[in-house]
Amino acid sequence: AFKVAVDALVVHRLDMATSGLMLFARGAAVQRQLSMAFASGAMAKTYVAVVEGRLDGDRGEIDAPLAADWPRRPRQIV
Repeated sequence: AFKVAVDALVVHRLDMATSGLMLFARGAAVQRQLSMAFASGAMAKTYVAVVEGRLDGDRGEIDAPLAADWPRRPRQIV
């Protein structure tokens, strides 16, 4: 059975321009801690890309604008 957490509070809207992913906290104390961590710059985001083909190495950089993949929203494409 699926249970809904009634104490979930919004902390941050991550990357609203791309995925709109939201971060929630379970309870006011955790929400406060996470909000302060975002405000102070203590939080870091890591992005993982699913790619097709062969890569040179296990890390890289994509420097191109994202756009909505309309037929498969909310996915994004370069």
